[in-house]
Amino acid sequence: MEFLADLHPLVIHFPIALLMVYSIFVLLSFWNSDRYFPAALIILFVGVLVGIVAVLSGNQAAELFRRENFLISPLIQNAIENHEFFATITLWFYILLLVSSFYLYIKHLLDNKKILLLLILSLIGCGLIYTTGSIGGELVYDHGVGVDLLIGK
Repeated sequence: MEFLADLHPLVIHFPIALLMVYSIFVLLSFWNSDRYFPAALIILFVGVLVGIVAVLSGNQAAELFRRENFLISPLIQNAIENHEFFATITLWFYILLLVSSFYLYIKHLLDNKKILLLLILSLIGCGLIYTTGSIGGELVYDHGVGVDLLIGK
């Protein structure tokens, strides 16, 4: 399944964009939840699906990097582990947010208080995305992880 490792840089920006756009649609739901919240749910669902691919491909890329570079500095190893940890936490956070949002929608329990709560949670999720992405950016731009010159391709 090494082909997944090559997918990571290609797919990673899709869940980032979709999950952040979800927050915008939740905000718009304050004014018209019938119109915007179903779209928010679809965006969240697709974001979670692509997020699963991003996390699986990232885990595969990290494993491949470890196999091809057996002398990894502790600094890089720690950054990889932190990136994997925050990516997994972020994905599970959004899965729970999807389940909660879908439940509120199908049970017709949405009101402005619940939409505000979902907005706050989505902004917390954006913070998790930012943290995960910052660590991933550090791996690539500061340490050269995944750069072909370093892995000898």
